[in-house]
Amino acid sequence: MIGIDNEIKNGHIVLSSENEIGKMSYGTGNIQFIRTSDISNWELKADPKQGVSEEIYETFFLFRRTEN
Repeated sequence: MIGIDNEIKNGHIVLSSENEIGKMSYGTGNIQFIRTSDISNWELKADPKQGVSEEIYETFFLFRRTEN
């Protein structure tokens, strides 16, 4: 099993509480959105409940990339 801490160190996971998509975006698509409630004992639940649309994901991802 790969720990979340390793994924953060490798840059595969970014933790942030700055600009979030908001709960109105939940359930709009199939791209998994991991919420804090999807993490228990430093493990991800097998089936995260919420997904977002590709459009919302791309908008958020592009916004984050232009910030850095």
